[in-house]
Amino acid sequence: MLPELARRDADLIVVDEIGKMECASQRFCRSVEEALEAQVGLLATLGISRLPFLESVRNRDDVELFTLTERKRNALVEELYHRFHRSPH
Repeated sequence: MLPELARRDADLIVVDEIGKMECASQRFCRSVEEALEAQVGLLATLGISRLPFLESVRNRDDVELFTLTERKRNALVEELYHRFHRSPH
């Protein structure tokens, strides 16, 4: 497993970008799968190609997909901030 994707002391792991090169690494793909199974928030950008690993991530029941466009990007940033932001107690 890759060290940063193995962290469980964080509230959120950010991966930019899971693309063709990353999909060629079985170690990376396993690390992403394990991070998705963990009780840690994961925010990632996925390449647009239809590679099997990317499709398996897209098809997970616990994954929510957003299409980022220039027109929607500011609203999406705000929405993601509210989804992942945890107020201190």
